[in-house]
Amino acid sequence: MFIGHDACAKNMPSGREENVDSDSDDVRVSTAADIILDDSIPEKTKLDRVYVPVVGEADGTNMVLGVLSVEDDAWQVLRAFIARAEATEVEYARIDAWEVDYVGEEGVLLLAELRRRICPICERKTFWVEGEEEGGRCYDSQCNAWVEQNAHDSERWDCGWPSAAWNKRVESFNDGYRGLLQMRATVDTQGRT
Repeated sequence: MFIGHDACAKNMPSGREENVDSDSDDVRVSTAADIILDDSIPEKTKLDRVYVPVVGEADGTNMVLGVLSVEDDAWQVLRAFIARAEATEVEYARIDAWEVDYVGEEGVLLLAELRRRICPICERKTFWVEGEEEGGRCYDSQCNAWVEQNAHDSERWDCGWPSAAWNKRVESFNDGYRGLLQMRATVDTQGRT
């Protein structure tokens, strides 16, 4: 059904609108702002922060992968990209959180930063280390080697290689990385005998 211009004009708030009470001579003047801020109109959900996954090359070239309203979605987009990044020149990735409606330089917060290394198991450039060695994982689907801090004991680290069903407890991220190298060496040695 098409509503003509005259019908729309009657229903649209102008800068001022007069409401006349038929039982009295009182005239109440309301503005468009009064009508828009009426409590009977459902308030739109306010977006306070957006999440921006970014990848970059060694020369400083950056590529924004999206602007998302949910942090988990930003992580999914970033992980999907780095899982296919082996043939690219991408060396690092990060997720920035931007405050919406913020004026100034402090409106962005670095949530996570990852850098790319050679995987100690599959020897492909598919191992991504988070932060200052807070954890790491190979994104090659046939490898999936990992190193991370123990969920129950912050003084311990764990490393593993799911394809070989191996796990090991270690003292640090670097020990975990070396543990993965030892797992690979053991498999190589067993394969030669």
